[in-house]
Amino acid sequence: MSLEVISSTSAMGKKSKATAARVRPSYLALVTLVVIAAVGGIWWAQTSVDSPRFHVPSVQFRLPSDRRVHVLASYPHDASAFTQGLIVESPGVLVESTGLYDRSSVRRVNATTGDVLLHRAPFPAAAFGEGITLNQADNTYIALTWQSQMLYVLDKEDFSVRAAKKFASTRNEGWGITTLDDGTLVVSDGSHILHYWDPKTLAETRQVAVVDAAGKRVRHLNELEFARGHIYANVWYTNNIIKIHPTTGKIVATYDLSTLCTNTNHDAVLNGIAYDHVHDVFFVTGKLWDTMFLVQFNDDPAP
Repeated sequence: MSLEVISSTSAMGKKSKATAARVRPSYLALVTLVVIAAVGGIWWAQTSVDSPRFHVPSVQFRLPSDRRVHVLASYPHDASAFTQGLIVESPGVLVESTGLYDRSSVRRVNATTGDVLLHRAPFPAAAFGEGITLNQADNTYIALTWQSQMLYVLDKEDFSVRAAKKFASTRNEGWGITTLDDGTLVVSDGSHILHYWDPKTLAETRQVAVVDAAGKRVRHLNELEFARGHIYANVWYTNNIIKIHPTTGKIVATYDLSTLCTNTNHDAVLNGIAYDHVHDVFFVTGKLWDTMFLVQFNDDPAP
């Protein structure tokens, strides 16, 4: 009995080995196919128009006008877009608000291809769209208008209007808006004043005057972006982006982007700053520009 058992067990062992010998090549082939499919899927996702995947290239050059500005890449941008607000929704995906009467809009854009993934005109024809930001309090977008003193609360997914509310500022205008780490909303109105709003009530809580190193007021604050603990701002009709301390209002750095774009249209001013905190890079563009740039601001002295 025991011999038969040993013999049977030995036979099963041989069968098992023989079966494994036949299965192993098929198994390896299957694994190879899965790996190839996965790699192909990743490649497709990186090249797909709607893909949120985004990779930062190496520095191409430093701006001649300011060597602290490192240009990493340039991407297509709709030259008909009168850019007023720009934010990074997720790596590789931007939300852009545009202005002009009867043409103002909000759009979701593939950052690297310029393709518009969603386009909506949530404003009345008589409203002139301005800045936009994410309101962390209720996960909506807040979009400003210029002189109609109205802001619009937009659904984060489809940009439909959830609410409209009247607001006031120093000049009773809306220009730029951004969100601090604690959720506070910060609004510019073309003056030297930044208005701080409670994100739940949208009521103003304080004001901060923006001044340079000499204590001089800096006006025409336009599009805003909070990044790295500071507020970055376009200054209307200049090629400068200024870096502002959010508590004191003092300008701690000024970046000269005059050699970034050579568009000679009088209205095609630098306007649009969006910070990708995942990759520590900025997207910048302007009104009616045909290019979106990916840059880094390096405050270390350039060699």
